[in-house]
Amino acid sequence: MSTSPKTIPYLDGWRGLAIVLVLQSHFGLGGGGRLGVALFFALSGYLMGELLFVKNVPLGRFFKRRISRIVPTYWLYVAAAFALAGAAWYQKPYEVRTDELVSTLLFARTYYPADVSIWSGAWQIGHFWSLNVEEHSYIYLALLALVAGAAGVKRTWLLALSTLACLGLNLYYTFYPPGGASPWFARSECAALGLIASATLRAWRHEMPALHTGAAWIAPATLALGAVCFTWTGLPILAITLGPLLLAVSINYVGTAPALLRNALSVGVLRWFGICSFSVYVWQQLAYVAYQNHLLQRQLAGVIGILVGVVAFYLYEDPVRRWLNGERRTSAAAAAPLQAEGQA
Repeated sequence: MSTSPKTIPYLDGWRGLAIVLVLQSHFGLGGGGRLGVALFFALSGYLMGELLFVKNVPLGRFFKRRISRIVPTYWLYVAAAFALAGAAWYQKPYEVRTDELVSTLLFARTYYPADVSIWSGAWQIGHFWSLNVEEHSYIYLALLALVAGAAGVKRTWLLALSTLACLGLNLYYTFYPPGGASPWFARSECAALGLIASATLRAWRHEMPALHTGAAWIAPATLALGAVCFTWTGLPILAITLGPLLLAVSINYVGTAPALLRNALSVGVLRWFGICSFSVYVWQQLAYVAYQNHLLQRQLAGVIGILVGVVAFYLYEDPVRRWLNGERRTSAAAAAPLQAEGQA
């Protein structure tokens, strides 16, 4: 497990909790997957807000680190899923259309082609709806920071308006759904609510001293209420409105939470899952589909999915990322300014 000063233990644990919930929904007793993805979104928004609106990281460096972290693993998986799409022993053979492949590689699959849902199951890319949301949000937030700086507009107000726009679209689409094969609630303008809200609150806390600190109960209370919104089936609209907003508040104030919560999130196994989370999230899908197609027993599929993800992280994702970034061993003093980037 990494002990680099670039990482904040309880944030690694937050990410670890998110991937554990996703794995539980696929290979355990079911449930928790939506909450797990929402936790990812809240953390991503917090970190993007830190990088773009607090530390003002240059956009070139920002995108270089995002690309080096995401694209190599993503494209390798897409190649594997493409190869398996026609494998009769694995699933019903499917010939991937060129427009599907191109839109998938470009993180546009939730929008195009409009006649085939990303969740069709024809080939195994359905879980990338969430990655599409993340990548679109990174681009949007970076452009917002750039435009606001060039126009002299207060960035926090633009962020707040963006949050309200996401919330409004979720409410509007509930009653007037747009066209397209992929579900509207998986589209970035809706699903990014928690991510944009989290970045917004991080920026507001930076500019308003009154928001810098908060009562110790804020993070655990909003985390618990947010979890209820995502797991209670009685009022599903909460999962696309109030739930993401509560998680955005929770991640922003987890640093002032009671030591019990921060220590629980800092447990070694959660941190380890958090560090490996991206590769595990990407590659577990192949094992999950093998379970769905009765090729593997559920628990065995889970173990294999985790192992493949972990091996992919240590042998591919992490070495490639470090190579692309030209990283070498650094001292604690040199690494400290990149703390948030190590988390992102």
